Amino acid sequence: MNSYREPTFALCYKTEIFERGRWRAHLMAGTAYGYKKNLYNYPTIPLSGTILFKTDFVPVGGATLEYLVLDKLAIKATFIPLVGGLGLQYSL
Repeated sequence: MNSYREPTFALCYKTEIFERGRWRAHLMAGTAYGYKKNLYNYPTIPLSGTILFKTDFVPVGGATLEYLVLDKLAIKATFIPLVGGLGLQYSL
């Protein structure tokens, strides 16, 4: 769900840029669907007044930082401009 209470889906490419011990960092870029053009001319989003935000698909990008608690369990922080999240990640 996004801030407009609409379901939102994203498809991103993620690449690892750092790994040391139990720490990992990634960069990601892709597109999201679900904002229904609500981000066009949004005052705090760079380039929001361009064609990039005039369609139903909007660009997304950001970074993640993970700390492996166990071999398959990590605490994960995600940072996307204007949005952040903290959670758990379990790898199969």
